[in-house]
Amino acid sequence: MATIRQKIAYNVTFSATARIIETFLALVIVGLLTRYLGKSDFGDYITVLNFWYIFSVLADWGLYSITVREISRNSDREKEIISNAFTLRIVSASLVFFIGVIASFFLPYSGQIKTGIILASFGFWALLSSQVLMGLFQKKLRIDRVAIAEIISRIFQFFLIVALIKYGLGFSAIIAVVSLTGIANLLLNLWFAGKFVRIRPAFNYALWKKFISEGWPLAIAAVFVMLYFRLNILILSFLKGSDAVGIFGLSYKILENLIFLPAMFVGLLMPMMSVSAKENMEKFKAILQKAFDALVVFLVPLAGFTLVLSDKIIYLIAGKNFSESAGVLNILIFAAALIFPATLWSNAIIALGKQKQLLKIYFFGVILSVGANTALTAYFSYTGTAIATLATEFLVTLLMFIYLKSEIGYRPLLGRARKAIVAALISSVVVWYLGKAVSTVSVFVSLPLLLLSGIGAYFLLLYFLNGISPKELVLIFKNADNEK
Repeated sequence: MATIRQKIAYNVTFSATARIIETFLALVIVGLLTRYLGKSDFGDYITVLNFWYIFSVLADWGLYSITVREISRNSDREKEIISNAFTLRIVSASLVFFIGVIASFFLPYSGQIKTGIILASFGFWALLSSQVLMGLFQKKLRIDRVAIAEIISRIFQFFLIVALIKYGLGFSAIIAVVSLTGIANLLLNLWFAGKFVRIRPAFNYALWKKFISEGWPLAIAAVFVMLYFRLNILILSFLKGSDAVGIFGLSYKILENLIFLPAMFVGLLMPMMSVSAKENMEKFKAILQKAFDALVVFLVPLAGFTLVLSDKIIYLIAGKNFSESAGVLNILIFAAALIFPATLWSNAIIALGKQKQLLKIYFFGVILSVGANTALTAYFSYTGTAIATLATEFLVTLLMFIYLKSEIGYRPLLGRARKAIVAALISSVVVWYLGKAVSTVSVFVSLPLLLLSGIGAYFLLLYFLNGISPKELVLIFKNADNEK
């Protein structure tokens, strides 16, 4: 029988590999869209997606996190909890998305954006409905099913986008593909979930009341997260227009694809964290340390390599017309690095049942985000938006750490982090020099070679610095219980 740690290792390895494939496809699609739509229409595309990201958060109501916690603690009621959570999500998503469509008519958007908002609503409704099912896959340690659904959906989207571009069907057809992709993803996840639980419409209003009463702090916290994470594009679109949104939005799309890794990894740990937070605090803190070490190993070189290769990355994805996005990416990559530990620590606070504390933390994040984005965007356009985003992520991450330190005495050991930083600095310098040497080589050849060289050098250096062992790349938690 596979142990918990072996299952986690398998899921992380499979999902990380699948995510690389899916991210590659997503970035290829972004490249196709930037070249086909141009700065202005791509900016409109980002504006439409950002609009529904905002309303998706309003419909979430903390249901996903509460569902993961409850099925982890009440395995005997798994079917009942999942079915009710899914039904409640369908109802809440339908209501909020209807309001969203109506609200779009009162915003100062162009007719193209408003049409795009209507077309995209169906896909985002499907994606939001699908999200509750992630808790089931995490609890079963079968997140590989989610990865398979993502890849199939992305391949489906890729071929449709290629066909639409070939026949020149335009902006609205591109948005319609977004909706079809979301619906395909929902159907695949429902099919995979049916292998574990037969999900049916369920109306246990006592359970709904429990979801809502315990989820409202997370719901408000999620709104605050949305405000500080999405309000930047909204403010940028109002102050500087579609071209600026296109330049910023390209780098932001790259960031969004990168931060899936910590979300996926921490999501797999959430059931263990929820149980240990209730029963064994020392084990809980040990899990946090191991998870922090694993995240640091990946986030440090991610920031270093992106910083020295940002111009090549942007050129490869979008071509020379989006060259300004490289400077934005250099700033946002540090925001992405902060999101890695922030994802771990926010889930730790939820596992402790202290989600109301997140409400306070995110409130301060919103205050800084609104003020910084308004002031900096007005004077520095998309560069100011990127700086404001980084400042906000820094504040939120710091406040999470301060709370965990005061509440449970948590303080991560930084020995491995220091070794990772040293290894990343040296390997990034190596990549920079190699980049100069191959500057005349096509970016389509040089960038993959530079990344492979950098990754190889980084892990080799980290190994010699005793920062990681081959066993630790597979066995994430050496003290994990031998459970099914």
